[in-house]
Amino acid sequence: MPSKLINNPANAVDEALDGVVAAAQHRLARLAAPFRRVVVRRDATHARSDRVMLVSGGGSGHEPAHVGYVGRGMLSAAVCGDVFASPPTANVLAAIQAVTGRHGTLVIIKNYTGDRLNFGLAVEQARTSGLKVDVVVVGDDVALKSANELAGRRGLAGTVFVHKVAGALADAGNPLQAVAHGARIAAQQVATMGASLSSCSLPGKEPTFTVKDGEMELGLGIHGEPGALTTSVKTADQLVETLLDRIGQVGSAGLSSFLEAEAPVALLVNNLGGTSNLELSVVVNAAVRRLQTHYRVKVERVYAGAFMTSLEMAGISLTVLRLDLAEPVAGLTSLAPLLDAATEASAWPATFASSTVVESGDMPLNPWIQVPTQASDAPAQDGGRKAMSSLLQAMAQALVDAAPELDRLDRLAGDGDCGETFKRGAIAIQQALSHPTSDLTRMLNESPKELLSWIASTLHSAMGGSSGVLYSIGLHAAAQSLQATQGSSPQPRDWLGALSRAIEAIQRHGGAAFGDRTMLDALGPALQAGFTAIGAFSSVEGGAAVVQAMASAARAGVERTATMNAVAGRASYLPHVHSADAGANAVAVWLQAMYAALSQA
Repeated sequence: MPSKLINNPANAVDEALDGVVAAAQHRLARLAAPFRRVVVRRDATHARSDRVMLVSGGGSGHEPAHVGYVGRGMLSAAVCGDVFASPPTANVLAAIQAVTGRHGTLVIIKNYTGDRLNFGLAVEQARTSGLKVDVVVVGDDVALKSANELAGRRGLAGTVFVHKVAGALADAGNPLQAVAHGARIAAQQVATMGASLSSCSLPGKEPTFTVKDGEMELGLGIHGEPGALTTSVKTADQLVETLLDRIGQVGSAGLSSFLEAEAPVALLVNNLGGTSNLELSVVVNAAVRRLQTHYRVKVERVYAGAFMTSLEMAGISLTVLRLDLAEPVAGLTSLAPLLDAATEASAWPATFASSTVVESGDMPLNPWIQVPTQASDAPAQDGGRKAMSSLLQAMAQALVDAAPELDRLDRLAGDGDCGETFKRGAIAIQQALSHPTSDLTRMLNESPKELLSWIASTLHSAMGGSSGVLYSIGLHAAAQSLQATQGSSPQPRDWLGALSRAIEAIQRHGGAAFGDRTMLDALGPALQAGFTAIGAFSSVEGGAAVVQAMASAARAGVERTATMNAVAGRASYLPHVHSADAGANAVAVWLQAMYAALSQA
């Protein structure tokens, strides 16, 4: 097992964060427990009063990312997970709540499933609570054949350029819409590819993979995974030629010709953790020469160093950012001034004088952060409580009963736990319904928005996995949609509108589309059938008929998934699965149960 300069592997992340803050006590602070893996600008309380704020983060082990980019002119807060693991949703939400003011917050997410789901759910929860939040997802990796492959466009060192562009726009006082627009442009115009001579090892663990003598990995990410291709060791010139040629071929989804002659670019040569400075400078020289002499682009900015690492991995990545703009961003015709703008982030090479704020200790939690409270002892009232309780009970029991079949389907294309996952969520709902003083029974008399938000949080906690996060994301989005019905009972069309918002949020954060063999292939037909049927009905009985049409359409959608090739999830690695999708089947199960309960009401 490789030796490391740590104490206890279990404490390495927290001790490292203490070290980062100790070295910048005048600028940085950790949030108070239980959210101490959130590092924020110490002046965040003041800064959020007149500026858009930025939140990003991800697993640890990529230092200086992400805490090294916290500071005026870049990030307002960084959320840190375990090594190579996405941080939990609660911590991301705490970061958003801690820094968000009336001008709003932009959340920048690297395109990894865990980050998209956990950060995405936190964003939906923040929006549900009334905060102004926008999202930009960065996928700058060009290692795979298609620039549009769902799993291939990982977020790599190019994310740092997006942090810098967005941070400069925010620090200049631009509104959230303009900051988000500039960040999206930067994300579209950046491309990265990496290579390594060695693996890396998590604290207390063996290396994640082995690189044989005389070989190297091309097209790898930042989480200790091997590359897309193993090849013989290349010289610096040969490696640079391979990486830049790939960047030139695939480039960015935002530009038809990425490395065209005379195009102004910024180059970032990133040390993956274990490369000597001498080697890094040799690579810088090779990359600049290749760009200028072969591609004849204008290399206007060059950055070299450790920007986004993979622990001690010996390797590099090359990132190219196109600086020219097809249309102005905040009045600018180039991204270069935004890279040059002042920042206090310690990991950005062009740092400026620090602020004069000097305090000590953890930063107190923002009053907006909700501290869990005990459930009220007041019994829930009657009214619509019994009907909603019966509906939830029926849907939960149907999922419990269907668990073995869902597991069977999932074993054919995944890890075989889909049924147990939904069963955990269903049982959590049933247990809450069985206690007259639980939060759920109290929520049955609250607004639909509050009820859906509670169910979303409960399913996220009980189910776990990607299904729990996706359902929670969808329910939080549906809750926001029902905000306008506060004080009145939502009508069937309101509920369909909420389902539409839920589907949009699941697509946005999960990255799947209709036809990708997921739950969307049951939800989409159900929504369409609901809107088709709703025109003929307005009574309670009619509402049941609408749900019946939705359940039938969902079941038909489930059957069609047996002929689809999966694009997302574990099933995407098995192209010849000829069974129905388990997640889509779960949708049909709870919709059918909903119809049965409504028809008996």
